[in-house]
Amino acid sequence: GISLKNLVVLLKRIGYEPRLSAEDLGPKAERKLFRSEIYKIGIAGFCFGNIMMLSLPDYFSQGNFFDEQTLNLVFNYLAFGLSLPVLIYSAREFFVSSWQNLKQKQVNIDVPITLAIVVAFVSSVYLIFVEDRMGYLDSMSGIVFFMLLGRFFQNRSYKYLTFKRNISSYLPIAVNRIRAGREE
Repeated sequence: GISLKNLVVLLKRIGYEPRLSAEDLGPKAERKLFRSEIYKIGIAGFCFGNIMMLSLPDYFSQGNFFDEQTLNLVFNYLAFGLSLPVLIYSAREFFVSSWQNLKQKQVNIDVPITLAIVVAFVSSVYLIFVEDRMGYLDSMSGIVFFMLLGRFFQNRSYKYLTFKRNISSYLPIAVNRIRAGREE
């Protein structure tokens, strides 16, 4: 009389978290997950690079690189527009993971990452729309890009280093048998 989801939550709560991986779903699901990771990293990297390019004049001149205030505003609004796909699509897994852990009254590494993303984005929106200054959107998109890239390489290396714990892992590949003093 218990659903699969509730069973998994119960097992996790008592310390026996089930290990579910993309390999268990099959090669098609694993390829789809891989492609999704690449898209998230690609979008975050593209936006990060372009936001950095738009932020360079602000870094080198305390915001007074251009004599025209209009050009500064255009750069700020372009950076804001480029930050939205990073926040909505690429950083989604950090928000989901943080929310799920906070609902269970636990804290994992995604909670401070999510906090950094939210603080950088909110303060940037305030700076751009209220004070007409460049915000920290380059930092926010950089956090997302480098965390996704690090997670990607960690998952790939973990995949190749894991020891498959099934019955065949415990059985030897070959056995030497001694019969009547002779080894077979």
